[in-house]
Amino acid sequence: MGFALLLLSSTEGWGLPPCPDSPTSSWSTARNWTDCFGTRTHSSGGKYVGEWKNGKEHGQGTFTFGNGTKYVGEYKDGKRNGQGTLYNADGTVFEEGIWKNNEFLYFKKLSPTVTAKKSSLEKAEEQCAEIGFTKGTEKFGDCVMKLLN
Repeated sequence: MGFALLLLSSTEGWGLPPCPDSPTSSWSTARNWTDCFGTRTHSSGGKYVGEWKNGKEHGQGTFTFGNGTKYVGEYKDGKRNGQGTLYNADGTVFEEGIWKNNEFLYFKKLSPTVTAKKSSLEKAEEQCAEIGFTKGTEKFGDCVMKLLN
């Protein structure tokens, strides 16, 4: 029971306040977001969950494409920059390593090509750990809860 209370105890787990109207407003309203954590769904079916600065994805975040492909990692000025992982729709790693201006530069390591099916909770926990949150902390719990919603 203490674990559940820990997960639900704060809305500031990312260290940033929630972005205005997140996640219900249109993609275009994100242009006013800065120094906040928000979720936006693109008209193509893609969805970004993460940090924003000056109306662009900036910091840690996850973009899930409409086809189920997912990028988890660092963003700068609206582009994939820094450490990140691109996953196939089935959860296997497509590219993992360093990115610059949305381009993949080089591999850091590869995951096994066969993965067991994971629950939504396991996937959320894994994502939060990958973007740098420490398991067992309040921020980790908040991250997991945000991804499950």
